[in-house]
This record gives sequence, structure tokens and C-alpha cells, in this order.
Amino acid sequence: MCRSWWEGAVYGGAVRIILASGSLRRSELLTALGLEFSVIAPEIDESRFPDEDPEHYVERLAVTKAETVSVDGSITVGA
Repeated sequence: MCRSWWEGAVYGGAVRIILASGSLRRSELLTALGLEFSVIAPEIDESRFPDEDPEHYVERLAVTKAETVSVDGSITVGA
């Protein structure tokens, strides 16, 4: 049995990594880590809700992006 989900993803065979962002910088960071990944930039409304604090705003966007493009058996990075 694997000690963590990441160990299983890395050593347990081929796993698809999806970057749920069109950000070139985030792509550069994952590439610098030596990871192979797909980029799927979801088309979502990124408007901030009235009176929404910045921390909640960025977390909500990251989760929404990841949930929008997630595929079973993949690791999805929302950013």
C-alpha cells in the first residue's frame, strides 16, 4: 500500500496531471519540476463577488477551475 497519494501517483504507473490554468508562469513551474502535464484552461467567470475577501476569492477560483476540468484518475492542479 502507498504511503501517500503523491507516492502512488509518481511510482504507481502513468498518471495524467492536468493544469487547470492558462497561466504561462504556472506551466513554467511544473515544467521546471520535470513533470509532464496537460493544460486545460477552463472558461469560467473569474469575477470577484461583492465583499469577497481575497483569500476566499483565489481559493474559490482554484477549486472551480480544478473541478471544471477534472478527469477521473488524474491529478488536477487548480490555480
